[in-house]
Amino acid sequence: MFDRRQFGTLMLGGLAAPAAFAAKRDAIATPLILEDSRLWVAAAIGSAGPMLFVVDTGAGHDYIRPEIAQKLHLQQAGGAVMRGLGKDAVQGTMYIAHDVLLGGTMKEQTVAFAGYEFGNGLPDDAAGLMTAGLFTARDSDIDFDKSEWRLWRDGRPDREGLVALDSKITGPGRSDLYSNRMFVQATLDGARYRLLVDTGSPGTLLLGPRAAARSGLFANDRPYAPARTRGFGGDAARLSRRVRASRFTVGPLTVERPIITVMDPRQQSHTDDDHDGILGLHWASLLNWSTDTRAARLWAARNKRPETPESYLLRGVWLDKDDDGRGRVADVGFGSPAYQAGLRAGDVIVSPSGFADALKALAGRAGQAVSLQVQSAGGPPRAMDFTLRAYL
Repeated sequence: MFDRRQFGTLMLGGLAAPAAFAAKRDAIATPLILEDSRLWVAAAIGSAGPMLFVVDTGAGHDYIRPEIAQKLHLQQAGGAVMRGLGKDAVQGTMYIAHDVLLGGTMKEQTVAFAGYEFGNGLPDDAAGLMTAGLFTARDSDIDFDKSEWRLWRDGRPDREGLVALDSKITGPGRSDLYSNRMFVQATLDGARYRLLVDTGSPGTLLLGPRAAARSGLFANDRPYAPARTRGFGGDAARLSRRVRASRFTVGPLTVERPIITVMDPRQQSHTDDDHDGILGLHWASLLNWSTDTRAARLWAARNKRPETPESYLLRGVWLDKDDDGRGRVADVGFGSPAYQAGLRAGDVIVSPSGFADALKALAGRAGQAVSLQVQSAGGPPRAMDFTLRAYL
């Protein structure tokens, strides 16, 4: 087993050249790494690299950091408007790269990248994103057991051991620059939802606004933990919620009592345009996937990766910073220890007095005691004590 920082060593050390590799097998195999809740592939552009890219099957096209594109003197090819879960549309520049070698095994003659300033939305060592086109242009496997992507040049000969999913591989039909993406039907608490398979999303399941409303899971009398949803365009306009559902099923994978994220039904989101939500990497990595491009569908099998529970913040409180640098409560999850102690949205934490110290006081594991001084609008400061515990 190797980590993503060894990709470059493997590539420079002479992994089999694409032509020679393909001659020995029906499929071209390229290494993938699952690390830090991201799926990674290495790529060299021309004589530069190798560089690390996050595999994001939910993105519309490939992305690169603008400073890297400029350093490599990539050809500019117009602009692109990028939209995602964030509240803002982003105008970016398209770049054309030639001779892109993926994983030391497969070469693409031309790749179009959109330049995007990722900020803290992507690890610093990621040069950008590679999108679903890796797997939807030709029959491919994403094998988490073997940590590899296999591309079948002449179509996959059989899919023994895989299950055909109620699914669709399709694209927006707007431009050749946009990749076809992967959609699958899943069941949550007995209701069906159309989900985008999104390896760029680290979580389990995210329901968009309309689907969240239909599910009934975004309810003020149901225990929840406030959460911030973030994607292209920055933060979503409204806070989302982490909630516990009863059962989730997609193909051969069933998860009992899962924790999922639901967006605020009052929020506008283009996510509702062609899918109900996102199947994130946390669960997508529990399946080995295969794309059938001729039939435009997906196949999958449960792999050997163990199911691990998704976590949430036990404090059940989301803080924003007020004008005086203190922690102001944006939301308190119903059923949380803080809610039961009387903390409410709009309250200001006056002790600890700073935003960072207030966050630190609220952090911790089950059993940790929390002591605060809290002030509601127009009222005097009051003491508040509670103990963190699991409540979802």
